[in-house]
Parts: sequence; C-alpha cells; structure tokens
Amino acid sequence: MKPISMRCNQQQWEEIKPILLENGLKIQSIHSFKDYPYLVNNWNGTLSFLGNGNNTFKKLFDRTVFEEWNKKVFLEYCGILQKIIPKYFVVKEDSNNPLWRKYIKWLNET
Repeated sequence: MKPISMRCNQQQWEEIKPILLENGLKIQSIHSFKDYPYLVNNWNGTLSFLGNGNNTFKKLFDRTVFEEWNKKVFLEYCGILQKIIPKYFVVKEDSNNPLWRKYIKWLNET
C-alpha cells in the first residue's frame, strides 16, 4: 500500500467504497466531496484509514496526488488488484466442461 490522494466525487466514492471496505480499509473521516474533493488512503498518516480533504490536505503525509479520478489506480495504491474477466471469455458453468475447469483454474490464479 502506498499513500495516495485523488480527486473524487460522491458518486465515485459510493462506487469504490464497498471494494475498499471489503479489503480491510476503514473509514476515518469522510465529509462532503464538494468541500473536500480528495480521497486519501492514509488519513492522518495512517495507511488503510480512508478520509477526504481539501487542496491543502491532499499533499500531506507523502501522498502521491492525482487530479483526475482513476478507480484502478486508487485500488492499486491501496494494494487491491481486481480480477478482470475478459468479455470474450464466457463459458457455461459445467464441471465436466474442460473450458470451465480451465476458467476456474485461471480465476483462482489471478
């Protein structure tokens, strides 16, 4: 996990929040994203504590600052890599199907 500060709005926060919480991060201080538009993963210098802050706050505690939202980058800085299933890889669930077994193996390895 690396300290990050990224511009974020309420809708983006609501989308990423469940993923962050499922992966052990904790909400420490979240307020209006209109007033505090930067989401951070090291509130008061403590990694894995989530909060949001203003323009001055974004640079504190050795954070890398991003001015545009990028969910993938924020998750990577939080040490969360999402499993992405290619759109073309659709296989009917069937344990006798070799493609299904290969898919399950791939899913468990990523």
